[in-house]
Amino acid sequence: MKSLILLCFILSLVSCSAIMVHDPSMKSAYAPAGYETSGIVKYYNQGATFIIEKRRNDAFSKMHTSCSGKYKILKEYIDTYSTGSSTDYSATEFGVNSSTSNETASYVNFDFACI
Repeated sequence: MKSLILLCFILSLVSCSAIMVHDPSMKSAYAPAGYETSGIVKYYNQGATFIIEKRRNDAFSKMHTSCSGKYKILKEYIDTYSTGSSTDYSATEFGVNSSTSNETASYVNFDFACI
């Protein structure tokens, strides 16, 4: 029972984080001009409201850390990805029923620049 509670706690922490797609603090000698001051961070936009708010706050924190403080959001947009489809089967007195559903994932993306 304790291990199940621990697993649930760890999964809840993992699901509350944003993803840094491009970190402007990562320098490259081959990057185009202006590339080193801009970045992209995204977070999963589905689930309980308080979890979404934690993910959003984590995205703000990642931008702040990456820019050593000040940053500005250039663009905020939502991307939706298809995660595939699933088919459920159920037995009835006349045979088998099946239902297929397409599943999607929604992410909020921030394009940002350090100032």
